[in-house]
Amino acid sequence: DVFQRILHKEGAVSFWKGFTPYFSRLGPHTILTFIFIEQLNIQYQKHILKNQVYSSTL
Repeated sequence: DVFQRILHKEGAVSFWKGFTPYFSRLGPHTILTFIFIEQLNIQYQKHILKNQVYSSTL
């Protein structure tokens, strides 16, 4: 019922209100997360697994 009322009163585009700011925040968050994880892996390999050679390729 609510879905139909919103669809008729505000249109289909109203279901995507706020998507642009959400998507804009998602990019930098993802980049920073991958950078942090990569640095964490490097430090783990360097300090915890001292004798093993670190390879950045998968």
